[in-house]
Amino acid sequence: VRYSKGVGILLTDGAHDTLICGNVITDNHSDGILVSGPSTVNNAIISNIITDNTGKGIRLENGGNRMIPPPIITSVSPHIISGTVDENTPKDSHVEVYADDEDEGAELLGSSSIRRGEFSVSADVPQGKKYHAILVHPNGDTSEFGPAYPLIRRVSRFVFTSTRDRNEEIYMKSGNRLIRLTDNEAPDNTPKLSPADGRKIVFVSMRSGNPDLWKMSIRGDELKQLTNAQAPDYDPAWSPDGRRIVFVSERDGNPDLYILNLEDNTITRLTQTQAEERYPCWHGDKIAFASKQNGNWDIFVVNADGTGLTQLTNSPANETQPVWSPDGGEIAFVSDADGSEDIWTMKADGTMTRNLAETPYPEKDPCWTRDGFILFSSQREGGWEIYQIKPSGGNATRLTTSLGENTQPSAK
Repeated sequence: VRYSKGVGILLTDGAHDTLICGNVITDNHSDGILVSGPSTVNNAIISNIITDNTGKGIRLENGGNRMIPPPIITSVSPHIISGTVDENTPKDSHVEVYADDEDEGAELLGSSSIRRGEFSVSADVPQGKKYHAILVHPNGDTSEFGPAYPLIRRVSRFVFTSTRDRNEEIYMKSGNRLIRLTDNEAPDNTPKLSPADGRKIVFVSMRSGNPDLWKMSIRGDELKQLTNAQAPDYDPAWSPDGRRIVFVSERDGNPDLYILNLEDNTITRLTQTQAEERYPCWHGDKIAFASKQNGNWDIFVVNADGTGLTQLTNSPANETQPVWSPDGGEIAFVSDADGSEDIWTMKADGTMTRNLAETPYPEKDPCWTRDGFILFSSQREGGWEIYQIKPSGGNATRLTTSLGENTQPSAK
């Protein structure tokens, strides 16, 4: 299957129990194989040569093959390739390992059963290649190719909001483990890990009937309500020392910034404008935020005592959701300057703006990790998923897989 002007092999509209085996799928102008749709399931893709396609070698979207997560290769030696699979992988699944110059599967190196969430393939491993694996469930469901080894180091732990169980709840991804932290009929969202140790989470919940700030441990216990105003409170962000929280409240009629002191529970109003303010983020003694003071959304910085207001962006586009880099030298943010909402970066003084993603799909929720990566939410592969990218741009690595919406990551 080659030289197609589109997808090499398309499975959609409820196609099921298909076996794609022993084919050469190459040089197509889109994905090698596309499996799309919630009823397009149980399709086995095994022992194929899939390479040099313009898109992905195998792409799952909109629930195709139940969007099963791919394996992750963690170790490569001259004669053994090993790795891990998702903890919910069913018994009798197996993994196939491939080598390729890019991100597909030009050469099948071998297959392996799974034992205690791990796999190991014995092979004469060709040097100078990238190595990928696919997971095949007993019912035939086959994953996309997993991330290449050598790996871009993935963030080890982050929290996020997901609707995978219909309601907005907060989850933690730790390695391959997925842990549900909240379980309430009311929506819980916007989790933010505490800055020093990452052991506490501030978040927004409707469980009291109104959007309020709450706090819990990363185990999901030690739950405490922090605000209880008649008006909505939202968009929380920790101070660097973890003693205060800046947030947005409409308690005085307009969305403005406020600071909650966790030691004495006092609340101080930080901004007092007629414009709407959103998305505060704290670094050192400065707080970046988005404001509509000039009609459209721009990014401003203010000192934590309310002085020194400075406008960083001033364009016809909307710029929102600013987040500081770990060293405070850069700010990642969301802008629609190129037509769709993308993840951008700029220097802390507002200069040297750069679009990291440049996709036609909406992207939002940037979050820096301590080691300098940026997490964000994107619809680039159908539903909202969380990705990781270098601040210099390039290819993004998907970190979540779910039929629900996965957004608002927070990591250390």
